[in-house]
Amino acid sequence: MPEMSPLETLESRIENRQAVVAVVGLGYVGLPLVDAFFRAGFQTIGYDVDQEKIDKLNRGESYIGHIPSEQLQQWLTAKAFEA
Repeated sequence: MPEMSPLETLESRIENRQAVVAVVGLGYVGLPLVDAFFRAGFQTIGYDVDQEKIDKLNRGESYIGHIPSEQLQQWLTAKAFEA
């Protein structure tokens, strides 16, 4: 079987939900984006320059009203998100 090209490898990883997604900026746009990727079955890594946000998120504490802490805790329990 011929070796897959990098593009074919990426496509395969996306189709099989094996790709890891990175979201830069975990504010009012980034955090809902993490939720969308979680619901689609992807593992997600979040990056933000605000260490306080990172610490809260990794403790399962949301700071955005429409993303409840319980929802964030689901991501962490499933090991599908890390800030």
